[in-house]
Amino acid sequence: MLMFLAAGSWSLANAQELTLNGRQTDFPIERDNRSWRFQYQRQFQDKDGFDAWGAELDLARNAWKQHPQHPHIRGCNGDIRVKILAPGQVTKLSAQARITNYADSTSRVIGLSYSLNGYEFQPLGEETTFTGAATVAGEAMLANHRGPIWLRLQRQYEKDDSNGRYGYVLLSDFSFQLTGEMPAEATTDAAATAPPALTYRLQDFFPTGVFWPWERTRPNAEYAGMELWAFVEQTMQTLREHHCNTLWFVNIGPGEDARHILALAEKYQLRVLLNTSMLSFFYGGIGSWEDVDRQAQRTVNDIGDFPALLGYVLKDEPLLCSVAQLSHFSRVMKKYDPLKRDSVAVVMNRQTQTYLEDSALPVICSDIYYFGHDRSTNIPNPASVSQREFRHALKGMNVVAARHGKHSWLMPQMFGDVWGRHYRRGDKMVVEPGSYLHWRMPTDAETRWQIWEGLRLGSKGMIFYVLYPPIPLFKPPAEVAPDSPEAKRVERMDRAAAAARSWRRQPLTETEIEI
Repeated sequence: MLMFLAAGSWSLANAQELTLNGRQTDFPIERDNRSWRFQYQRQFQDKDGFDAWGAELDLARNAWKQHPQHPHIRGCNGDIRVKILAPGQVTKLSAQARITNYADSTSRVIGLSYSLNGYEFQPLGEETTFTGAATVAGEAMLANHRGPIWLRLQRQYEKDDSNGRYGYVLLSDFSFQLTGEMPAEATTDAAATAPPALTYRLQDFFPTGVFWPWERTRPNAEYAGMELWAFVEQTMQTLREHHCNTLWFVNIGPGEDARHILALAEKYQLRVLLNTSMLSFFYGGIGSWEDVDRQAQRTVNDIGDFPALLGYVLKDEPLLCSVAQLSHFSRVMKKYDPLKRDSVAVVMNRQTQTYLEDSALPVICSDIYYFGHDRSTNIPNPASVSQREFRHALKGMNVVAARHGKHSWLMPQMFGDVWGRHYRRGDKMVVEPGSYLHWRMPTDAETRWQIWEGLRLGSKGMIFYVLYPPIPLFKPPAEVAPDSPEAKRVERMDRAAAAARSWRRQPLTETEIEI
């Protein structure tokens, strides 16, 4: 499937042109009847044209540097990541780069690598250790590869190496060469060999899936005693066997891990929703409208080739002030995605109506978490009240969605939450005195009830929150060493309990309990 989509993206770009990170370059392709050759070379001492070739090589806007007192010290500080789409089969790849350390005498490592699937990289020549100037080069023979090639120039430095990361340790030039064969004339009926068509319009798809916070994956894999990607694949296989068709990922943007996820999801016939490169704009601000377009292009270039990608997650629980921003981001993503994929967001129930009425998003997913502990003053309880308020909120959202030609997805509750000191003992969670019991885990019957009520009241999709929980403490908080990583978690528990203690009429636990 990926081969077909890659070929489709290649033909969309222009079968006779070569693109770098989705952009056509000004270097020509030499052709004869059977083969072609391409030579790319950039000198980094000259900043002219950096807006063009910086984007070709995925260099940051501030990558180019020149020393204020020593004009000859100039070049680029940064890693190079380039996705190459060629006009035919590639038989050979070679690349070279030069780097100079003007900043200090620290020893660092630089290396070239390439990938044919976007996430498994192979060395392209030997890594080079340098303290002054160095040249790194390598080549690889490819077995008539057709489709994207990811080429990477990457530096290795210590975490506190500010000169290596930001200073005058500069690339002076970078080049690569490709040779290949021209595509043969098609001899089979394209319609007969094409894979079944997939929909990328969210209103044509009914998701049954889970919300997957990516940052929780590795701790849960380690707890299970498994390698990360074996754990991810086993999880996907299990979900598919239980009739899940959609994975809603958060806290992971485009890149190698996202491409690995998409490839595994395709294997198990799962569809994936992923964050875009524009997520940082919600927290760090937007420098310019051009930055928005650039990050949208980067997102599509990084992950848009994968058929498992269903759509884009713009933000988790945006506030009302972000309605126009999400709408603009959605339109920009459609502008650059050749399949015109939709964008989506999960919205808290008190903001859902506004997003359904005023945003450009065709689908809004609402997280109605209305199952609270019996003594919570913030969450509807007991169970009969939880169900009544859940039904009332869900019906209203679906009515508003239908009125505005939108679809409303439901994010049912499948988690519990304690504000205060707690730890796991066997199959139970032990909650210490002075804690606030906030959300409670719905029972199996209540979980099924949420699904059937959603269907009865017109919800057009189900994404359960949440797939994996944070790894709990496995010892009483009093036994946690003061300077250990677990100590920070105990501090967060204490802060949460203190916040609940400040509320009027909110009772806290008086004795140790198990839940």
